[in-house]
Parts: sequence; C-alpha cells; structure tokens
Amino acid sequence: EERRKSLEKYLKKIGLKAKVIEINNIYGPAIQDKGIEAILLTEETFSNGRKINRKRKKNNLKELHYIVLPYLLDKTGKKFSNREK
Repeated sequence: EERRKSLEKYLKKIGLKAKVIEINNIYGPAIQDKGIEAILLTEETFSNGRKINRKRKKNNLKELHYIVLPYLLDKTGKKFSNREK
C-alpha cells in the first residue's frame, strides 16, 4: 500500500495520469486489455516490457508505450522492491 501511494504521488508530480494496479507476474492484464496504452518500467524491468509487447502483438493488440522511471526510494533511502528478501 505504501509503495502504491508513493508511486501515485510521484506520477502526479511529473504530470502523468495513471491507474496503478497490482500485478503478480510480468504480464498482468497488459497482454489482454486493449485499454492499456503504456507501461511503467525501470532499467531492470525493461526487458519485461519487450516480452509484454511481443505477447500483445500475438494477441493483435497495439504495442504499449514504454515509460522508464527512476527507482523510488523509501523513507530509509532504499529503493522500493516487489521482491521478497
């Protein structure tokens, strides 16, 4: 929840209107939902964006625009991560 709120705050700050959704795998709804237009990535996850667009192409959907963002830092200065430690 804290991660989502921080991301929404950052996106608003840089002028992006976006709906933030939780995903449990690299594809999420992006390979089926024709209403999705762009995907937020980091340098670390950029290759996943390419995989998603390949699947979208196979499903006859438009490719997503890539928006590469810097890492968000938590209150301690460490980058947020969805990976368990």
